Amino acid sequence: MSIKQDYEERWPKLNIKHLILYTADFIVFIDPNFDVDWETTDEYDLHGPTDLEQHNAILNRAASLECIPNDHQKENIRLNFKRMIAEGVARSLNHDYANAGKILDDAEIYIRNRNIETARYWQVTSTCLCGVASAMIILGLWCFRHNLIPFLGSTAFFILIATASGSIGATLSIIIRIGHSSITSEAEKKLHILEAVSKHIGGSISGSIISILIKIGIVVPMFQSINMTDIVMVVGGLIAGASERWVPSLISQFEKGEK
Repeated sequence: MSIKQDYEERWPKLNIKHLILYTADFIVFIDPNFDVDWETTDEYDLHGPTDLEQHNAILNRAASLECIPNDHQKENIRLNFKRMIAEGVARSLNHDYANAGKILDDAEIYIRNRNIETARYWQVTSTCLCGVASAMIILGLWCFRHNLIPFLGSTAFFILIATASGSIGATLSIIIRIGHSSITSEAEKKLHILEAVSKHIGGSISGSIISILIKIGIVVPMFQSINMTDIVMVVGGLIAGASERWVPSLISQFEKGEK
């Protein structure tokens, strides 16, 4: 038979997943739903905090931080985040408002950094999948070129390759800039995936348009005289796709619309 702890005898009905702090006056814990919770004794409530305004500000801040999306994170990351929030609440209940504010600051930095890392993972994964799909399309087109060129024509065939090359150019651009891009930690996973896919669509469209302009001689017409138009169309599509940064960020536009 397990021996009950002191806090279990004092507060027998609490559903505690992780105990943060237990004193004679209060208990702070994390429940199985990863919510920060606490209980105080009647004696503590009678006297209350030494600085009610600061205490309420700490509790408001803690509640606000708990609303930062974190359900998609691993359990250990969520637990670390909630532990920091709970420690802040515990410090406030213990009248240590300065340290309560400091650890809440740390909690916000911690979860926002983890969310940004996760968002980058979502975008890079989506980008690589789109890039691999485009590379397979190019490989398939090239393997069956002897059948496709007579059917589609040389111009249409290389426009298709340039279009797929635009997507590969977008892949390279996103991967190179991912560490320096400003990625929000608030948007949902589907928006980050849509963001990456939209960049590839924009890169593909850019590759298609630039290849047509090269073919008709509006862009770099000097290559038409040396019979290198097809190669230049593909290279032009790749370069045009790499300029996917011109495509507005869907997430940024979404956030602006929310304001």
